Formats: sequence, C-alpha cells, structure tokens
Amino acid sequence: MASIDDRVREQYEAYPYPHRDPRDEKHRLVEGTPSDLDEVRHYVYGGRLDLGRPFRALVAGGGTGDAAIMLAQHLASAGAGDAEVVYLDMSAASRRIAEARAVARGLANMRFVTGALEEVAALAPGPYDYIDCCGVLHHLASPEAGLRALASQLARTGGLGLMLYGTYGRSGVYPVQEALAQLVDDLPDAERLAAAHRLIAGLPDTHLLKRNPLVHDHRKGKDAHLYDLLLHRRDRSYRVPELAALLSTAGLAPLAWLEPARYAPRPISPTRRCGAGRRRCRCSIGRRWRSGCPRRWASTSCTPASPAARRWPRRIPALTGRCWCCAASIRRRWRRA
Repeated sequence: MASIDDRVREQYEAYPYPHRDPRDEKHRLVEGTPSDLDEVRHYVYGGRLDLGRPFRALVAGGGTGDAAIMLAQHLASAGAGDAEVVYLDMSAASRRIAEARAVARGLANMRFVTGALEEVAALAPGPYDYIDCCGVLHHLASPEAGLRALASQLARTGGLGLMLYGTYGRSGVYPVQEALAQLVDDLPDAERLAAAHRLIAGLPDTHLLKRNPLVHDHRKGKDAHLYDLLLHRRDRSYRVPELAALLSTAGLAPLAWLEPARYAPRPISPTRRCGAGRRRCRCSIGRRWRSGCPRRWASTSCTPASPAARRWPRRIPALTGRCWCCAASIRRRWRRA
C-alpha cells in the first residue's frame, strides 16, 4: 500500500499545480505576493537591496513556476546580471512546465533542481539572500523539519517569504475534504474527481465553502485546482499563534504581514459611494508606511532572529495598488519615514 508521501508525489505528477500553459508567457506574467521584487526589497532589505552584487534566491516547492518565473523576470528586467533563481520541487511534471515557461521568456538566470524540500542542503545548498516557500510546508509530514531545512540555507542578512493556509480564510474547505476522504479516498483519482464535482454542484448556497470569497480553486474548472483544494491527502492550516510557534522552531522572527485586503472597504461597507472611502484608503496607507519599526508587525516575511534592531531606511517605497471602492490607482511613491 502506498504511503501518504507517495500519494502526494503521485498527485503532483498527475496534476501539476497550478495549471499553467507555457504558451501564455507571450501574453502575460503571473505576478503575486510575497516574492515580487519590490516586496523583497522593501520587507527584507528595507529598500537597500543592491542588485549590483550577486543575489541568490531559492523557490522551494516551485510547482509549475509562478514565483520562480516572476522573480527571475523581475531580476532580469532590473538588470541584475549576477542574480540566480534556483527552483526546487519534487514533481518532474511540474518542473517540465516551469522550464518551458522559462524558455518561452528567454530567462537565463534560473537553475532547476528536482527533489524534496527537506533535502535542500544536499540538492541545492545555499546560502540564499531570499527564499520563497508558498503553499508547501502545510503539505509536509513535518512542517517544522522543512522550515528548519530552509532556514539553515539563509544568508545571515537574508529573509524568507512564507505562505501557509489560514484556518479562518479556508472556512468551509475542511468539512468537504473530510466528507470526500470518508466517501472516496480508496477510489481511483478520476472517480474521486468526479465525486468532488458532484458534491460541489450539490452544495446549498448557504454552505460556507460557497459563501467563502477567498477560496476560488473549485471554481476554475481545472482538475489540478480542485484536487489540490479538496482531495489532497495531507493538508493543515494555521492560526497566528500556531504560525508564531512554527517560526520559533527554526529560529525565525516575524517581520511583516502582507495584507492585500487591509484597505478594502467593499466587503464591510454597504454603500458604493467612494469619495470618503478613497480618502480613507490614502490616509491609511500614509499612516501604514509611516509607522515605526516593522518588527511590530507579525508576518509571513521572516528573517533570522537577532536581538539587534534592524536599521530602517529614511525613505520607504509605497507599493502600487488600487482603491477597492473606486478602482482609482494608488501610485508608487516614496514617503519619508
């Protein structure tokens, strides 16, 4: 009988995640958080990242390549001639897609490695100036061991961008996962997927999964996304105290949350009038970037724990965004700290 590790590996060979077509690289670059180069520069290096020097980044659990391709493209566009992005993933099928995407973009600053994240010291040794690990640790038998393996490869001044499933943000997911595990766990994948599609179609509109605006994979029409959301055989989520405990096992200190919805009045405001909301958005962002030491914020951006306070730059970049209540552009600008 196959182990859970074997079944997880088979899942990503059969259903590389996320679903990507390398031909789409001609038309768009998939961008996201936390490994946008501006975010790395701001959160990890306080605006003082010198790309004239060698820069090494690791994307651990790179999947079909979103984070690795984005960061490699950003570095290439920034003229970072001595930068290297190392992709590491256990799935050969996912790696082939990521490699094809890199070829389509003509990226020469990437290196691809196949293997388990826990074996990073042997497969792709550091030190690294930045490590991305998004959506991976919560699928490991021991997230603690995986995080310690990554932390051991960080450079002294490096940082880590981490994404883990949030318990509250995945409201509605786990009851459906449990139901499917009880009903169809021993069936072939094709039958498990068919059962998942039938179950989703039959859920009432009041079910938490249908009411959750933060979970989208079951709506995308791709088997890889549905399988990863509802049929994964190893999946756990975290609350803030649990995340803090996990970081402490690897000697990491939280640096900053990345908050994409902090300034989004639409979910909490019944009105669509936007003037006051726009002013509040802008004022909030101003106060946000003027606030004190970033170590006051909890985070998914992490650096090695140190009693010495990190010097914060006198000028801090405000990242590009949009006002959610009126779609008005909020331009990148520099604010004095």
